[in-house]
Amino acid sequence: MKSSECLSAVQKCFPELEITEVSPLGEGWANWSFESPSGLVFRFPKSASSAAELDAIKPIIEELGEHLDLPMPRYTRQSDWRGLPFVAYPKVPGLPLTRDHLEGSSDPAVLSRQIGAFLTRLHQFPITRLRQEFPQAPEHPWLDQCRELCDEVKEFVLPELPVALGDRIDALFEDFITELSATPINAVFVHGDLEPAHILWDSSTQRITGVIDFDDGGIGDPAWDMRLLLHYYGADALLAILEAYEATPADDFFTRRVHFYSKAGYFQDAISAQKHNNEEWLDRCLYALTDVFR
Repeated sequence: MKSSECLSAVQKCFPELEITEVSPLGEGWANWSFESPSGLVFRFPKSASSAAELDAIKPIIEELGEHLDLPMPRYTRQSDWRGLPFVAYPKVPGLPLTRDHLEGSSDPAVLSRQIGAFLTRLHQFPITRLRQEFPQAPEHPWLDQCRELCDEVKEFVLPELPVALGDRIDALFEDFITELSATPINAVFVHGDLEPAHILWDSSTQRITGVIDFDDGGIGDPAWDMRLLLHYYGADALLAILEAYEATPADDFFTRRVHFYSKAGYFQDAISAQKHNNEEWLDRCLYALTDVFR
């Protein structure tokens, strides 16, 4: 989507805003985002399925704003563009909290505690309310997702790896799924995509200013929200985050789930590379997998 298309949609749907300029803010798998000089962000879904996800999560997003202790996007306007809904919200201030920013801050422990406290509040959002909004959600979605990933790994990834390594990965999946099936896990609302671009901070105050992009949110395993924190910030930072996390016990199985989920992205990338017949991308993915599981 071009800036001119966004501007045309905004001027047609919200003429009272008198917006004459927008600039690209970011593009993800599911959405385009643009920003006006006044600080309004406009988010456009790329497909009908992305629009359906936005509509489904919107009521929860509105309630989460009252529940969390850090600012997040609050959708203030909604309209349609080419038959798909789009939303507008005041921009949450701050810059992405990269690993360098976290480790180079005056007190990394303070930022880690903020993340841990945020996740505590997020994961304490009433599960009964979530079930009302998502009545068709599986009782244990993490189990279904792991089984589906396992099946695709066997089909698309393991045949590309050395036999011994493939057998070891296959056994790891089977053991993990067996333990998931046998161990009770309390479902929570998960953000789903806590990468550095979605955790904002202010270098002048050395504090986190907000968390954005809840579009991948839904019912899930609380350990799922920790996987990207481990991947991007490292084990020491994750430990500091978990010290401030109180929503569910961070026991040994919790930690092992985090580590297993953190590796899921390597498989997902390899599967996508296979499906798109991208041999160069696949080679990079296989090299990464070999390094991670050696």
